[in-house]
Amino acid sequence: MNWTMRGRCWKFGDNLSLDDDILEFAKVFVQGVRVSDPNYLKKHVFTNLIPDFPERAKPGDIVVAGKRFGQGNPHIYGLLGMAGLGVGLIAESVPHFTYRMIVAAGLPSLPFFNDIGAYVEDGNELRVNFRTGEVENLSRGVRCKSEPLPDALREIIGTGGFLPALKKRLTDMNTKR
Repeated sequence: MNWTMRGRCWKFGDNLSLDDDILEFAKVFVQGVRVSDPNYLKKHVFTNLIPDFPERAKPGDIVVAGKRFGQGNPHIYGLLGMAGLGVGLIAESVPHFTYRMIVAAGLPSLPFFNDIGAYVEDGNELRVNFRTGEVENLSRGVRCKSEPLPDALREIIGTGGFLPALKKRLTDMNTKR
């Protein structure tokens, strides 16, 4: 995985809900069955806030959010959709369950970046190194840094999230026998 992303900043405020703002929970169901395929879910990410977000967002773009990103019911679907779009995430804070789901979804992130909103504006071009926690606002010529995720969590994200990491671990265990 390339831990450096370069793209447009999509700036959001505080208290974005997993089931209303990030991805409307009703859109998770197809013929009464929950769908967890990132390729399907990416078509519905942030559409309650920006109806054409999935069409306009490009791989490498960065979602920047305020405090309590991903609050509410602990549903992973919006985070899987974001990973499917190929975007990264920087947030001032996330609830504990959302932190765990970000890793499980395989979403590159800096989930506890104090006061990130002061360094970026919507539409700025950013370069983010998720391995080191460095953010460069190319539009404003500003740099800032936060603590990156621990190596063990980045390893899970780097393999594509929880399920691919588990499969890799089981394969590695079986080949050592």
